[in-house]
Amino acid sequence: MAEGIIQQWIAAQAVGDAGFDAGEVWLYYLSSGGSLGEMELAGHLAGLLMIPSAQRDLAAEAINELLEDRAGSKRAHYSSGAG
Repeated sequence: MAEGIIQQWIAAQAVGDAGFDAGEVWLYYLSSGGSLGEMELAGHLAGLLMIPSAQRDLAAEAINELLEDRAGSKRAHYSSGAG
């Protein structure tokens, strides 16, 4: 469970540092196969809701896609710890 909390915190920090909002992340997340609603993902990124690891990985993928063009930006981690 601690890994999930750390993954959540790093993802939220990456989104905040980049100035993205949850809606932007959610659109990329959906295109990656995510199944959560926008409010669920927003709750996760706000630290209010823990989501399953597979969905956290899809969210991390979406965040990292958004960050792709931003050199030096902190990346979101995957469940395996890779980021």
